[in-house]
Amino acid sequence: MKSSNKGAGIYFSYCGGGADRIYLDVGSGRVFR
Repeated sequence: MKSSNKGAGIYFSYCGGGADRIYLDVGSGRVFR
């Protein structure tokens, strides 16, 4: 899903049963929490 509070081009997915969010920066390919 797209994250509106992290800026443009940032998407996130829930991991570990929904407890952790993993963010993806589509511009740089960087993955972060």
